[in-house]
Amino acid sequence: MTEAEKKALQALHELNSDFEKIDEHYTNLQNENQTLQAKVDEYEININSLNEEKEQMEVLLNEATENFTNTEATIEDLNKELEELKEFKLSVETNEKLAIIDKYVEKLDESVINEFKEKAAEYTATDLEKELAFALVKNTPALFTNDADPQLYPKDDNEETGIGRILSKYE
Repeated sequence: MTEAEKKALQALHELNSDFEKIDEHYTNLQNENQTLQAKVDEYEININSLNEEKEQMEVLLNEATENFTNTEATIEDLNKELEELKEFKLSVETNEKLAIIDKYVEKLDESVINEFKEKAAEYTATDLEKELAFALVKNTPALFTNDADPQLYPKDDNEETGIGRILSKYE
C-alpha cells in the first residue's frame, strides 16, 4: 500500500470509524452522482432547446429589422411625395386665385387688387371671389343699381298689324 492510499484510509477511518460504512457511503455517492448527472442531462437539453429558440428569435429579429428598414424607406418616399404634392397643390391654388383676381383687374383700383394679391393665401378660391365681388359692389355701386331713367323706344307706326292690313284694303 502506498503512502497516499494509507493516508486516505486513515482519513476515511477517522470519519467513519469503521470500514463497514464505506459501501453505504459509496452507494449514496453513486446515487447522488446519478441524480446530479440526470440534472446535468436535463440542463443540457434545456440549453439546446434555448439555443434553438435563440436562433429562431435571431431569424425573426433579422426579418423584423429588414421589414423596419423597408418601412422606413417607404415612409421617407411617401413623405417626399407628400411634400411635392403639397407644393403642387399650393401652386395650383395660387394660380387659380391669381386668375380670379385677374378678372377684376380692369374693374377695381390697383390698390384693392394689390391688397387681395397680398392676402390671397388667406382665402379659398370661392371666398376670394366673394370678397372681390363685394369689393366691386362697394367701389362701384352704379353697376348694380337701377337709378337711371328707363329708356323709352318709339314704336314705328308704319307697321300694320294683321287686322290692320286686312282692314286697310277696304279703306
